[in-house]
Amino acid sequence: MKMYTLTLTITEQKAINWIGNRYRHGNDLYNLLVLCTWEFEGQRGGDTEWAWGMHDITFKIPESIAWQIVDIIEDENERLSCFANELKNKLYEFSAQVV
Repeated sequence: MKMYTLTLTITEQKAINWIGNRYRHGNDLYNLLVLCTWEFEGQRGGDTEWAWGMHDITFKIPESIAWQIVDIIEDENERLSCFANELKNKLYEFSAQVV
């Protein structure tokens, strides 16, 4: 199974929190990410408590979930509204890698 990675900074995680229920790239994106393996500063998911909002986190995303994330990223009606350009670009780059 193909795996993808995505690293989100604390600030980017907070932006996803702020979006919340307003758009799919809030809670829906978060709900997909929590299904993935993750790590931060040498700690891995399962080794420690959930670190969202406290550390930069690297997610290892299986292809099946990656495609669902791509669907959220490419939603024409939302266009990642309210995200900083850096986060938008990071997500667009992630989307382009999924094949």
